[in-house]
Amino acid sequence: MTSGESLEVVADHLRGLLIVEHPWQGEQTLRVASPEVMRCLLEAEPAPTASSLLGPIERLWLPEMQGADLNWHHLETDSERHRDESLGRFQLTEAHCASLSRIAWRRFRLELAEHLQAYFAKGPWLPAFDGAEQAAGEVIEWTAALGFHGRRAHFYLANILGAHGRSALEEESMPELARCLKVADGRPPMERLKSAVALAQDRLNKETSA
Repeated sequence: MTSGESLEVVADHLRGLLIVEHPWQGEQTLRVASPEVMRCLLEAEPAPTASSLLGPIERLWLPEMQGADLNWHHLETDSERHRDESLGRFQLTEAHCASLSRIAWRRFRLELAEHLQAYFAKGPWLPAFDGAEQAAGEVIEWTAALGFHGRRAHFYLANILGAHGRSALEEESMPELARCLKVADGRPPMERLKSAVALAQDRLNKETSA
């Protein structure tokens, strides 16, 4: 970042962003030292280059890893516009909260990708995608589409798809397993998913012992 102000002024501005006001939860602490957090906040601003978040900062470069590539997001503003403004406690909006929630999902996607890579590198699911992170993103989408929720549900479905690929979702290929995943039968969704995990494991055991 660059600024016409002293380092102390910029540091004071950033310290002022550590404590923000959440619309429902009141006072919250932000990790503004994280480029990811600042990028999400700015993306939710109606006019990022005019945002009071920048304060005395004139130019800002924020890194973002996309797969193996490092990309830089550049913002440039007229620091004179904000220099005399008193930011006070920054008020998070619903848009800011929605943007920040992507961080948790991004981290979870990476965790799920590591799981797939560690246990199903030779399975049929990973080769269908451009990397484990993309494969994990598809697992997350399918988990929601099938009506399952929660951390365990994502890992259960990752295990099923990691072992059997898309065939697990196709009634022509694996009718009993696919129906268990896709058709409500009166049981709680998690119980149905656990049954699907058992079916998937049984099938995998038969395939490996054949």
